[in-house]
Amino acid sequence: MNFEQRVRVIKAWIKRDILTRFTPPNGLDPVIAIEDVVKAVNGKLPSKLEPHVFDLALEKITADMLGKSKTRSLPAASIFQQSALTVAQSLYEPRTEAVSQSDTPTYLTVAAARIRAGNPVGEFYIHGNGAEELIDLGLVTREDIAHYLH
Repeated sequence: MNFEQRVRVIKAWIKRDILTRFTPPNGLDPVIAIEDVVKAVNGKLPSKLEPHVFDLALEKITADMLGKSKTRSLPAASIFQQSALTVAQSLYEPRTEAVSQSDTPTYLTVAAARIRAGNPVGEFYIHGNGAEELIDLGLVTREDIAHYLH
């Protein structure tokens, strides 16, 4: 996505997910508040994200902001910036194995390896309970599975 596309996606996200939950503070022009948040978020997310991963990052920022918020007033742009930075760093964290390979059934280990390699897998491992199990065990991340959702 180019710069204009990213800005457009972030503005739509703000209107759809943020302004429906938070109210801009009195005395602050909402247009300026939105522009500040757009700059804060856009500046911290990597520029080469694929659209589905970018959308996933915005969802994570929303969840993070909802968890941090103590009021329904729109948080400062710096809080959005911190959240975006945290999410951006989490996108590239190395996977940690939550369980030893000997405790993991072979079919899950094979499916996880196929997903990480980008090979075809059954819908069960993308949309079903298999996906949640792979994620819960730490064998794949939501970003790994997001590559299959087009």
